[in-house]
Amino acid sequence: AAGVPLEKAVEESRLPEFYKRMLIAGRAAESLPQVLLLLADYYQQAGVLATRVKGVLFYPGIVILGSWLLSLLIWVVYG
Repeated sequence: AAGVPLEKAVEESRLPEFYKRMLIAGRAAESLPQVLLLLADYYQQAGVLATRVKGVLFYPGIVILGSWLLSLLIWVVYG
């Protein structure tokens, strides 16, 4: 309501540094809508990649944990 300039509002926010700099550059180049679209695409792709990596690492983690538990059980029974 007070009309804070974009640069000041962005600097005071808790946004990632890359996001802040891109917003300021987009405002300076008078292409803020395009920059916002690029940022949305970037962060969406980063989220998809993080989800894929977690999914790929989940199965091997379960196999390793199961193997360790089975080895422990065999050691207790036959040890």
